[in-house]
Amino acid sequence: MKASIAIQPEVSQSFAASRAVEANEPECLTSILRDHVNLAVWHRNLDAEISRFVTDLLGLRTEYSTMQYLSVTRPEDMALQVSSGLPTEFVSLHGFQAWLDDITLLMDMYCCLFEPKMVGLRLHIVDRAMCPRFHVDRVPVRLLCTYGGLGTQWLEESSVVRPDEPDARLPEQITSPAQIQSVPTGSVALLKGSAWIGNEAHGIVHRSPPASTEDTRLILGLDWL
Repeated sequence: MKASIAIQPEVSQSFAASRAVEANEPECLTSILRDHVNLAVWHRNLDAEISRFVTDLLGLRTEYSTMQYLSVTRPEDMALQVSSGLPTEFVSLHGFQAWLDDITLLMDMYCCLFEPKMVGLRLHIVDRAMCPRFHVDRVPVRLLCTYGGLGTQWLEESSVVRPDEPDARLPEQITSPAQIQSVPTGSVALLKGSAWIGNEAHGIVHRSPPASTEDTRLILGLDWL
């Protein structure tokens, strides 16, 4: 499926303004192109076939990790590039094709927005917090979708303590549970990092959710290479 996203007009606001956009329509993802937006979240429910695939996969595996560097010079080949790097047990599960089609759609949308020459695709199955500390990614913009388990947690700018020096490490964030926001399972998030031009000291602050032994997660990440 070819993605088609209408680009929304630029809105100029200060860094102190609201910097997250969330909606039920995929067009909200274009908001990440605005200077003042650090996070864009498309709220959606996963197709039943994809949900079944995720449940069955997490019943088989509690650990898995892969990183693929995908050329986007031929977008029609992206699905083949992804599937060729996955274990046979993934491909043999019912619902795999629906899940692969969804990943291909998200890659297509990502490429439509940013026009990268290559995309880094990460898939993880984890039963622990991969990045438990609140932090900022040193990337231009990252797409995350948690297909199974708890989604990424993030902080509104009003709850963030930034370092005094632009290149210094983000200090430990002292937060209350009410301040911690979460991206719902299945939703698609674009997180702007410190490598976005003009956003060097203002990337979105986020972390992996604390995990118990019952919270196995399946996470897709796309990076602009």
